[in-house]
Amino acid sequence: FIVAERESKRQLELSGLSFNLRIDRLDRFVDGSMAIIDYKSGRNLPRDWLGERPDIVQLLVYLAAVQHETAQDDVPVSALATLHLDESAVQFKGYVRSRDLLSALRELPKPDDDWESQMHRWRSRVVALARRFAAGEARVEPRAEACRHCALPVLCRKAQWLDADTG
Repeated sequence: FIVAERESKRQLELSGLSFNLRIDRLDRFVDGSMAIIDYKSGRNLPRDWLGERPDIVQLLVYLAAVQHETAQDDVPVSALATLHLDESAVQFKGYVRSRDLLSALRELPKPDDDWESQMHRWRSRVVALARRFAAGEARVEPRAEACRHCALPVLCRKAQWLDADTG
């Protein structure tokens, strides 16, 4: 692969919202497809990208912007990843269409192993989130594991709501 762009600026319009984005890194693989990479520092926490409400929406918004811009060029995105940088390790986390392109990432789990279908699902989820936000919907929807890593539980009632749901 080659590093094609660093701190790449993009604009995206979704559901009447305008996003000004800066993608940390875009790589181009030998086959011409691209990888979208976002740098992260600090703790490398487990993330769920495949559920109805993905944890890392930032990368999925980047994906939507790159797909929109490259639709005319028909340049596919073959990998989405965070690159975690801390004093003890450098780690890739994310998914790749084929490990032949980047062995440090995972392929999609079965039965979700159709890359094109998953890309469509990710875009649909980003569009749905943007539509809800533009309509003024801002429900508090904490995931149970979110409060375990929060440094400010005294300032938030999410933990109380989660306790009420499980009690």
